[in-house]
Amino acid sequence: MTRKRNIFTQKIKAHKKLTWGFGIFVSLYVVSLFIPLVWPYTQYPLYVIRCSGRPIVTNGGGSYVTPDSATYSVGLLSTGYFCTEQEAQAAGYRKSLTNDE
Repeated sequence: MTRKRNIFTQKIKAHKKLTWGFGIFVSLYVVSLFIPLVWPYTQYPLYVIRCSGRPIVTNGGGSYVTPDSATYSVGLLSTGYFCTEQEAQAAGYRKSLTNDE
């Protein structure tokens, strides 16, 4: 009787571990689905492919920086990407004053 109880207890413990592991996996998967929607930095590689090169980067100040600028960078403060200057201007952004021609 004791041996049966030990085997049963071990099966319950293994089931609990499996349930926790599956729950953590599902939680991480759901979070990873929303990260690209929340964090624009993760969208950069998609725009590199879409634009066939480095995209124009916008920041929270309402300005954009072109790839040929010395101040061009992609970071946590980047809020959006455009393939052409016309797209950025149509969205209400202006060319950054620090852009080098």
